[in-house]
Amino acid sequence: MHLVRLAGWFLLLACVALILGATLGQTATGLHTVNLRPGRSVWLELHDVGPRIGLVNVVGNVALFVPLGILLVATLGDSVRRATIGGALLSATIECFQYRIGRAADIDDVLLNATGTLVGGAVAVIAAWAWKWLGRLSTWFGLR
Repeated sequence: MHLVRLAGWFLLLACVALILGATLGQTATGLHTVNLRPGRSVWLELHDVGPRIGLVNVVGNVALFVPLGILLVATLGDSVRRATIGGALLSATIECFQYRIGRAADIDDVLLNATGTLVGGAVAVIAAWAWKWLGRLSTWFGLR
């Protein structure tokens, strides 16, 4: 069991490194701006920039943090609420760094990333519940 826990920690650290690389690895765009109005940039992307690009950005921001939610709940045994708060804090920290290096900081990114962490945490809880019930069903039907 020690090896499984160690592998979980490794995957968690790799996930955070991947998130940092994906979000901070790009060069500065000169858009040294801050958006603190929730939903504003999502609406602008979906309507002004184009629905395809906007949808890719929204889904990408959510999907990037889903593995983090899964790993926080599965590896650390965190609740979905604590995992979501952790994902939101990581995202807010990233947005602060992005602003510091000359890029845009956006509350919508934080909210979408937190949503991804929430979805991932929920997936981990549902998977654990299903695994437990499959074990019980196999015992009930004499498959063990």
